[in-house]
Amino acid sequence: MSHLENSYIVFVLGRTKYALSARHVRHLEMMHDITPVPGVLKHVLGVVSLRGQVIPVLSLRRLFGMDSIEPERSARLIVVEEKNRSVALLVDSAREFLVISPEEVVAPPPSLEVGRPSYLEGLVTQEESVILLLNLSQLLSVKEPSHVE
Repeated sequence: MSHLENSYIVFVLGRTKYALSARHVRHLEMMHDITPVPGVLKHVLGVVSLRGQVIPVLSLRRLFGMDSIEPERSARLIVVEEKNRSVALLVDSAREFLVISPEEVVAPPPSLEVGRPSYLEGLVTQEESVILLLNLSQLLSVKEPSHVE
């Protein structure tokens, strides 16, 4: 399974590209009907039934303090698994698979250290654009959304 070690799924929120390690990604899904669940955190949209499993859906837009938008046709659910827990992450689009060598990853600039979310693992520049690498376990442990000012 080491071939997944440097493989990433790239997705988009707004105009920003993010990447998650492919070793945590189980599958990508088209947008499904989400059943709301009352009393959950603001970034938890509800649950979906996928492949015989009921899975919670998190809005990464809400988690990152971005404006919520009505999902478009390009929206995807990235089903991830971490510590035997499956979660679907709603993103604006996702269809790129990338191999990123550890040498390409740079630490976030020191100016981002203050208030930097713990789920930002590093940065990669590909074809003149910056991709933010996310740490899934840190991302799933966030209790309240960040508010980007």
